[in-house]
Amino acid sequence: MSQTTSTNPPSEDAPPLVAAGDGAASGDARRRRVTSLRCVHHASDTALAMCTRCASFICAECHHMDRDGFAICPPCIERTLEHGDPAELERLLIEVADTPIADSQPIPLEDGSSPESLVERFLATVQLVLFDPVRFFTRLSGSLAVREPLVFGLVCTLVGMAMAAIWSIVLGGPEDQALKEFAGEQGVPLEALKTMRLMLVPLAAVFQLALGTLLLHTAALVAGGSARVRETFQICAYGAAAQLLLAVPVVGVMATLVFQVFVQFIGLRILHGLSPGRAALACVIPMGLLVVLQAGF
Repeated sequence: MSQTTSTNPPSEDAPPLVAAGDGAASGDARRRRVTSLRCVHHASDTALAMCTRCASFICAECHHMDRDGFAICPPCIERTLEHGDPAELERLLIEVADTPIADSQPIPLEDGSSPESLVERFLATVQLVLFDPVRFFTRLSGSLAVREPLVFGLVCTLVGMAMAAIWSIVLGGPEDQALKEFAGEQGVPLEALKTMRLMLVPLAAVFQLALGTLLLHTAALVAGGSARVRETFQICAYGAAAQLLLAVPVVGVMATLVFQVFVQFIGLRILHGLSPGRAALACVIPMGLLVVLQAGF
C-alpha cells in the first residue's frame, strides 16, 4: 500500500469550517457551494469533498479514497492504521495522488456558469446520478441548493408517474382493472377517470417527494445519521432520476426500485456519514413502513 500524506488529526480548538473569504456565517456564505468552503485541515485550501468517516470537508491534498470509491481523509486513515488489521487495510485503502478535476466541479444542473443548455445540464445530472452516484454525492457535499433539486425531483417524478400511468392504460394491469371496477361501481365514465388520474399526477409527485423525504430522514436518524433535512431532501430529489426508468414498459418498475434504493444508499453513506449496514437499514425502513401502511388499508 502506498504511503499516505502525514497529517495531524484536528485538535479540539481547530477553527470552524467557514466560507472562503468570510469568517461570518452571513446569508451569502450560507448559499455558497462546497467549492467555497475551506478544508478543515488546511484553512487556506478550498474543500472539494467530505470524508465519509468523520464528515470533515477536505481539500485535494487530503482527499483519498477507499476501494469502494468513498472519500477518506489522512487522519481517518491514520486512526484506521492504528486500530485496524493491516491485511484488511491493504485490501481496503488506496491513495489518490491526484484527485480528478471533475470531483471539484459543481453539479451540472446547479452550474449556472456552464455554457450548456438547461436540457443538457439536466440530462448530464441524470447520467451522473444513475451511473456515478459516488462522484455525484461527493460533489454535492456541502451544497446548499434547494431550488435545483426540487425542480429536478419534480420533473423526474412527473415524467415517471405520467409514463407509468400511460403504460398502465395502454397495456392494462391491476391498476387499470381496479380503475374499471371503480368506474362501474360509481357510474363514472372510465375515460373521465383516466383523464383525472393523469391530471392528479403533479399533486401525487409533490406528495411522493415530501413523504419520501420525511420517511428517509426519519430512517436515517434512527440509523444514526447526522445530516439535516436539506441533505436528505437532496438525496430524495436527485434520486428521483430513477423515476425516469418508468418510461420503460414492463421492467421499468423493478429497474426504478433498484436504482432508487442504490442511489439513496450511496447518498446516505456520503451525506449522512453512515456505515454500509446502517445506510442499508435506513433504505429498508421506509419500504417496510410503506408495506405495513398498504397492508393496513
